[in-house]
Amino acid sequence: MFEIRKYKIGFDVLGLLLFLIIMIPNFIWFAVPTSNDILRNKSITPVIDVIASIFQVITIISLCIIKNKQCPLDIPEGVEVVEGNLCSIDDVEKFFTVPEGTETICMHIASVVTVTPDYSPLVMNVNVGGTKNILHVMKKHPECKKLVYCSSTGAIPEEKKGRKMREVIYYDEDQTVGCYSRSKAIASQAVLDAANIEGLNACIVLPSGILGPEDPAIGETTGTVIEILKGAMPMGMDGSFNLCDVRDLAAGCIGAADFGKKGESYILANEEVSFRDFVKLICEESGCKPIKTFLPLSIAYKLAAMMEKSAKKILLMLILLKMN
Repeated sequence: MFEIRKYKIGFDVLGLLLFLIIMIPNFIWFAVPTSNDILRNKSITPVIDVIASIFQVITIISLCIIKNKQCPLDIPEGVEVVEGNLCSIDDVEKFFTVPEGTETICMHIASVVTVTPDYSPLVMNVNVGGTKNILHVMKKHPECKKLVYCSSTGAIPEEKKGRKMREVIYYDEDQTVGCYSRSKAIASQAVLDAANIEGLNACIVLPSGILGPEDPAIGETTGTVIEILKGAMPMGMDGSFNLCDVRDLAAGCIGAADFGKKGESYILANEEVSFRDFVKLICEESGCKPIKTFLPLSIAYKLAAMMEKSAKKILLMLILLKMN
């Protein structure tokens, strides 16, 4: 819902940049006029043109000077925001720099999430390299008394159907599935090594799938729920998964900061739920249109493989066509 109190007056560089990008065709039109340009002829609707011009000016001003007061993450007042890149040692150093005499606890929660299994340099650089940068810099800051690293249950090898997943003392990257889980396993083992070998006071929390209110970035799980609510998912898969409420996860991270032991890992998850039951619950609560068709996982995997193969062929054809 639109609320005027959420906005304030202030110059927005991104708004100006957006306007300039939108105006690129106009700039080209002004700079390189055609020989017979009907748009340059005298207008037959001068009043309408004036009104249109006024609204264009209002739109430009709105883009440039009206700013949203709310932070996208709804950060409370009094919280200092430090912008930087996890892959930059200098930026991480800036994050750890606090006034003399201040004690801190670092909760490393930032990561790049993807459900695509293929190798991604970005995922590895941020999730693995960024975590190692955190560990490297933290060792030089004795005022930082503890590290809580937010990993993922994907870093733990999956058990057979019916067997509950348990915390591990070693994260084997070769036992994981997909690039994201692999990156989390490598980073988690780096944290354990820093704790068990170098004595760094660090522990790990391992949430399952995360779902809950206040998700402006629209994560994978939230996106799935929205698709179900909109009736935009024609069919589902006959699988099961585990969800952790984001509020429980927040409480668990704080608990780990207060009581977590050095070198220990803590799974933060819920009970397993089938996708059928999950969809049924959403439909019952919201009144949205239910999904009637659910594919067995074996068929879904085969279809996904066929679609991926077709997509690669199409991409190759486009590359060849472009080269020709």
